[in-house]
Amino acid sequence: MKLLHAVAATSALLSGLAAAERAVKQLYHVTLPKSALDTAFAKFGDELDVWKAVPLDDGNVLADVYVQDSTISKFRSIGKDVKIERDAVDTASYLAERSTVRAACSTRTTGWLDDLPLATKYVDNAFFDCWRKPDEVYAFFDSLVADNPTIFSKIPQVTKTFEGRTVPGYKISTGSGKKSIYVQGLIHAREWHAGSTAYYSIASFLDGLRSGDASIKAIFDEYDYYIVPILNLDGHLWSWSNDRLWRKNRRPTGSSWWGGKTFGVDLNRNYGPAEFFGKGGDSKSSETYPGTAVLSEPETAGSFNFLSKLPNLKGAIDVHSYSGLLPNLKGAIDVHSYSGLVLRPFGNQNAQAPAPWGGKLKTLGDNVAIATMAGSNVKYTSQTAAELYLAYGTFTDAIFSVLNKTASVTFEMEGNSFVQPESAIRPAGQRVFNGIVQFIKELKAYYS
Repeated sequence: MKLLHAVAATSALLSGLAAAERAVKQLYHVTLPKSALDTAFAKFGDELDVWKAVPLDDGNVLADVYVQDSTISKFRSIGKDVKIERDAVDTASYLAERSTVRAACSTRTTGWLDDLPLATKYVDNAFFDCWRKPDEVYAFFDSLVADNPTIFSKIPQVTKTFEGRTVPGYKISTGSGKKSIYVQGLIHAREWHAGSTAYYSIASFLDGLRSGDASIKAIFDEYDYYIVPILNLDGHLWSWSNDRLWRKNRRPTGSSWWGGKTFGVDLNRNYGPAEFFGKGGDSKSSETYPGTAVLSEPETAGSFNFLSKLPNLKGAIDVHSYSGLLPNLKGAIDVHSYSGLVLRPFGNQNAQAPAPWGGKLKTLGDNVAIATMAGSNVKYTSQTAAELYLAYGTFTDAIFSVLNKTASVTFEMEGNSFVQPESAIRPAGQRVFNGIVQFIKELKAYYS
């Protein structure tokens, strides 16, 4: 009987632990010195899901963190300069409400694909009225390919995902022998706004070329524009079907201490340089779990290999030794969502890039931020990524450090949540498109 009681007690304990591990998270707004945020990452970073971190005028950082209540108590232990406010909106209820709105929007705009070839401007099509699932996104792009066969083409496979799905890319080109610009969206599954903005950039460039816009034509006289609209396809599908706030890919990574399964590698921690890989921790349950090695994931390895094989790229990359030269890849842009920032290298160290590149990147980033917020009351700040917090293995650092000082920035988009209203799609898309155009214009000075 004592044995049965012990077994029952152990079972109850494990059930309690499992429930605690899976406890509901809530959004908190934490104001603290940057040094305190760095301390939080060092001490309990595997528990943190940072949605937003922006610098304040007083030198502090405002961080929106999606965590369990038990983690918030650890913030309080850091020091008296930490201020904590629980968000007034219940996250679960808000997500349910937005799901209903999304479904209604989709029903209301069912004819968008038939109307697309008739559009005077693609950005005015009802595709951009709503958030769109991957099958709709690819239908949109494929229709644009059919409508613009001489300047817009599909790259059937850039890479595959862990679950075996094909990740396509697309290319705008008005002729051969051009330098290359590469853009990717949705490296993080939940950042739907980043995806819609990447889609919007393609529609805007095609609108400009079709209308004879001289400034857009000048860009494509010099550059080809490559885009991978949904890099993290497995994770993005999961964010639609199971967990709206899912961030990582869908690789099974093991078992947690409470007996459940852990899934996912943060693709934006899976890049090099190798000497910085994994320095942010290796907890498999962390939102920023970097994987087992640089480019361990098919999504990152395949897309990086794709960069090495772009036409007219006179160089090579050895993925295993992680070095290479790509002199004609002139720029890369990674679009994220939520913060209103233009981030430049480095994220993996508290330092500017070495001279002259640090100054050149600052000028480029500052001018991109100015162009992005021009004509609006929305603020974009230009800074190094590490000025927020240290992040190892990011796409932007890898592009600059590994690919011969290639210009690279990350747009952290505006907003107060990953779950934005549909009305935000076009205005933010236009602002970031303006920033992308400015980024391309800045490349001549950057490489001079």
